[in-house]
Amino acid sequence: MATMSAWILCLATLPKVSFESLKALVVNQLKSIASIGNITVNIASRIVTHSAQRGVNMCQNIKNIIAVASGKGGVGKSTTSVNLALALAAEGASVGLLDADIYGPSQPQMLGISGRPESTDAKAWSR
Repeated sequence: MATMSAWILCLATLPKVSFESLKALVVNQLKSIASIGNITVNIASRIVTHSAQRGVNMCQNIKNIIAVASGKGGVGKSTTSVNLALALAAEGASVGLLDADIYGPSQPQMLGISGRPESTDAKAWSR
């Protein structure tokens, strides 16, 4: 009768791009143990919700908000916002980006997009 064992390894931060290399490393190490037969390794990530200030209503379907702000112009707020959004998306997070620059948002140009935003819930965007 075969014996089955399972282990769960939780890592605080692990870049999504290294999932396959970690999986290969674990499989290779386990294969070196003679008594182990079939090996299945599953790796996943989870974005956790941080707690908010007491009494503040949370936005529905939004786990975390990162605000990038400065009292001075030309310091790289838009560039930092785009880089954060792209890095988080590369790690598997669903990301939304709001540019509240009243003199002209620069994110569309940095991201290579044009046109008006589309609404997935049939609400119209107003000017």
